[in-house]
Amino acid sequence: MRSWLWQCVDDHPKCRTTLSGKIFGFGSQNSSLDASKLPFRVLDVGSPGSPLVKLVETTTETPRAPYVALSHCWGPPDKQPLKTTLHTIGDHMHPGIPLDRLPQTFADAVWVTRELGIRYLWIDSLCIIQDSPADWETESHKMGSIYEGATLTLGAAYARNSSEGLF
Repeated sequence: MRSWLWQCVDDHPKCRTTLSGKIFGFGSQNSSLDASKLPFRVLDVGSPGSPLVKLVETTTETPRAPYVALSHCWGPPDKQPLKTTLHTIGDHMHPGIPLDRLPQTFADAVWVTRELGIRYLWIDSLCIIQDSPADWETESHKMGSIYEGATLTLGAAYARNSSEGLF
């Protein structure tokens, strides 16, 4: 999967053209290509074997980098995914979220992201503060461009909630 993805990014102009016509790439032989701007908050998945993922806030000085986005079904109220709230944001940033606290779909997305050699992952329920109307208003309006700018979007198409996994 890793070699297919990077072959597409490096060699296929259609694969690196977004719906709005923007061109992205990373690590490409063509130095004129640049990776997408990271969303305001992303998960730093660390390296394989790391027991944590950390929520990080990017800045205008943050370099552009490839990232993966996850599209998933939240499910009914009793099966809602792990969320970032005003109460949990500090813990999600420092020390981070233990992998064993992630629902299966999120853990699978972390695994795939790491295996692809990509450092950042965007998951709406973790990267938008869910109980902050101001943050939700600002960040939810960016979702279209976040999915569009992702190097890859993973879709948990058959999962009815976040506990069912990608596979």
